[in-house]
Amino acid sequence: MIHEIAAGLCTAMQSVPGLRTSPHPVESVASTPLATVQLAGIDYHSSLGASSTSGLAAIRWTVDVIVGRVALRSTAELLESLVDPTGTSTTSVVAALEADKTLGGECSTLIVQGVSGVGTSTVGDDSYLVARMEVLTYGE
Repeated sequence: MIHEIAAGLCTAMQSVPGLRTSPHPVESVASTPLATVQLAGIDYHSSLGASSTSGLAAIRWTVDVIVGRVALRSTAELLESLVDPTGTSTTSVVAALEADKTLGGECSTLIVQGVSGVGTSTVGDDSYLVARMEVLTYGE
């Protein structure tokens, strides 16, 4: 189930023009923008926020959107477009993820909880602007 949800998150984000995806962290960045998916945690026996014995698991994901090199003005503008919370932009990662909240039937629902941080990250020898998004999926 976990592998399939990670793949589903990547597939959903591929609808954003030019965005490459990876279901795992990367050691190098060939081109940007790039979104990587990482498992952040699992809460077993969850019931959409309330504890239960239903067997529903809340699976937390971190999606790092590597926007581009830090020093470029166009990188900051692209960041704003990629994390647009309104979902009206075709370049919004939020809109792409929430377009099919079941990821083609791989989970019960998903919630893009927000951007928990924006900062720089070094990948290989280069520094990139990165937005860290938090996504919560529910599955059985």
